[in-house]
Amino acid sequence: ISGKTKARASIGDLSAGFFRTFPFLSLQLSDVTIRDSLWKQHDKTFFKAREVYLRVKVLNIFRRQGMVDKVLVENGRLHLHSDSTGFDNMYILRSGKTGKENNSFIPHVLLKRTEIIFENPGRNKLYHLNVHKLACDNVEKNNFRTFSINTGLRVKAMAFNTQKGSYLENKNLKGEFQLTYNQANKQLSFNDIMLQIDGERFNCTGNFSLDTSA
Repeated sequence: ISGKTKARASIGDLSAGFFRTFPFLSLQLSDVTIRDSLWKQHDKTFFKAREVYLRVKVLNIFRRQGMVDKVLVENGRLHLHSDSTGFDNMYILRSGKTGKENNSFIPHVLLKRTEIIFENPGRNKLYHLNVHKLACDNVEKNNFRTFSINTGLRVKAMAFNTQKGSYLENKNLKGEFQLTYNQANKQLSFNDIMLQIDGERFNCTGNFSLDTSA
């Protein structure tokens, strides 16, 4: 992990298992931590999880896809952030990818009891989610990646401009919907999706910038 991402990674234990991904074989990683190169200065860990399961499909090797076709994270935390100097830890996701690799295969993801934070103080943005369960499949085409999501989570904060307050705060959200990510301009968008927010139904359309540059 450290060699591919230029980050500092540690794993408490590694074993093979079937229970979480039956009937497929999986690698079970316990006490996983990934930190960026400036962690000692800002003390914000990029990723940590009590358990990570990597579902392995050997046939994908012959299809020129990644061996790991699904990632299950339990009791985790993902923290994406930038600081006033322009540094952002999302370089970890970009490290080692050039040319066609930028549009490479991304495994399906299942999150359970996982916290997600995205903050960019330079642009006064803060998104903070506590995920009870989130299943995410994806397909890539023409520099756009479409994510199909089924989730139940609690929005701690969703601030498009922190100086004006949070659009959603301490609200429960459920939904099954699609998001589209434009890989060229780092824009995440959705159109006329149905969400349940604290039990009430809303039709939502929106666009988020995931560009961490100030």
